[in-house]
Amino acid sequence: FNTSYFGTVYTKHRGWKKGEIKELDKTSGQVKVEYTYNGTKYAYWIHLDNEDEIAGLGTMTTKSGRTISDLLQDDIDNNKHRGRMNMRDLW
Repeated sequence: FNTSYFGTVYTKHRGWKKGEIKELDKTSGQVKVEYTYNGTKYAYWIHLDNEDEIAGLGTMTTKSGRTISDLLQDDIDNNKHRGRMNMRDLW
């Protein structure tokens, strides 16, 4: 199995992250995906056909590799520093 396949996975760490497929379960259709958050590597199993868990590489990221979730968090953090209401206040 070639482990050089990448995708964007939805994680518990600020949403979408670039991930690398590490293992394939031949009976369930799941893959083990590894991603890095704050310098620590995490891995978990996802279903390839679940669009809530995985997306094509580049579909949830910018050209620089930043994810939509990262950009949203930056916007929230920047608005906090400016003293304005942020999106968390609306939810």
